Amino acid sequence: MSSSLSTIPGLLPLPVFIEEADAHPEEATWAEISPSVVLKTPEEFSAAIAPLVIPEEWQFAEAYILTISAGSAQVCAATELGLSRGLRRLNTLAIANHSRAPIAVKIIDYPAYRHRGLHIDVARHFFSVPTILRVMDAMSEVGLNILHLHLSDDQGWRIEIPQFPELIERSSDCAVGGEEGGYYTLDDYQTLVEGARSRMIAIIPEIDIPGHVNAALHAIEGLNPDGVCPPLYEGTEVGFSTLSTKAPATQAFLEAVIETLAPFSAAGIHIGGDESFSTVEGDYPVIVGSQIERIHARGTRAVAWEEAADLLGEGDLVQVWHDDLEGDSIARAVGRGVKAIMSPGPRAYFDMKEYPEQKLGITWAGILPLKKAWDWDPESICEGVDRKGIEGVEACLWSETLRREKDVWEMLLPRLAGLAEVAWAGGPRGSWEDFQERLAGLEGLWRGRGWYVK
Repeated sequence: MSSSLSTIPGLLPLPVFIEEADAHPEEATWAEISPSVVLKTPEEFSAAIAPLVIPEEWQFAEAYILTISAGSAQVCAATELGLSRGLRRLNTLAIANHSRAPIAVKIIDYPAYRHRGLHIDVARHFFSVPTILRVMDAMSEVGLNILHLHLSDDQGWRIEIPQFPELIERSSDCAVGGEEGGYYTLDDYQTLVEGARSRMIAIIPEIDIPGHVNAALHAIEGLNPDGVCPPLYEGTEVGFSTLSTKAPATQAFLEAVIETLAPFSAAGIHIGGDESFSTVEGDYPVIVGSQIERIHARGTRAVAWEEAADLLGEGDLVQVWHDDLEGDSIARAVGRGVKAIMSPGPRAYFDMKEYPEQKLGITWAGILPLKKAWDWDPESICEGVDRKGIEGVEACLWSETLRREKDVWEMLLPRLAGLAEVAWAGGPRGSWEDFQERLAGLEGLWRGRGWYVK
């Protein structure tokens, strides 16, 4: 790959293969280039990319060839998903380079990881449907395909559960610091699911149990063994709330959550499982294990934070958020057929400050500048877990300090593009200097939409 090709503005993530193609006519403009699509048979597509061989069937499904040359553009793939990925790449390149002459290139590309995600905490502060849809626009342009929505926590409940209307009635209009809350009706959530699908994204909802449940305890008397609901919580401490096997409504509540979310959740349901410091010994495996069984009974997979690794089964996903885990729980889980999602705090937690003087953000995992989000290897996070045991990479945006949409953009951009290259390519490709030149094209695109405020 020549240096000029590795610095094309907006070429993020950097593709598996790129070479120069036939030049465009003089005075050609992007507006004059009309794209065409060709859906090939698997055999035809394999022949077209030879001698390149794509390792996995799911990678083959996302693969495409994009040729921009001689005044035209063509996307070839063996699946509709592959065509969509190629068209999205073409669109991003055209917007990022609209003030320049059209580039003449041939690109062959497919992702390294199946799960390329972004987690957004809408519980500590709530973000509206239009905001989430705009975030999904940014995700799709850098090849991310999973939106993980953290829908409940101590500070608020954000999704309608018809069997327990009091969750919304009593625990949705609240947030950290006494800010305004909010929630998604099931119609709202359906809008998000459909919007995600149109952007080649799947949504994984998270209802965190058995800890992080003060909002639920505040709403439902029967979730409290003594029948006394705790007050609303507007702070940021963790680990003080828990479900209990002795509370009469616990199992009905857990069943209602899965019954409501399962029809929307082909990609999986996240059950949390983290920071359950107040859960009575013996309750954790009973409560978490029963929820995993409910999810499996509906034909989908469970996702959980690293603390629940030993309870997950084949086909489930464990999300790793520490980069210094002691013990081998993740390796044991992978040995049983669980796959890992890598979200190490020092690399992937975008609620960390990007620079020390930043007003937003926190620092428990350190300062997280752009280069640190881009320059890391997912295979280095957990001893005994290699590429085959890793489902993917996910950025996490917790919202303790984020009050409005502009705060979301300040913390996401440009770091989301750095992590997206890790998720799509398996790690940084090319030099840091080349990455910065490619990123400049996206920064201009973001500024044009009013997202990029740096």
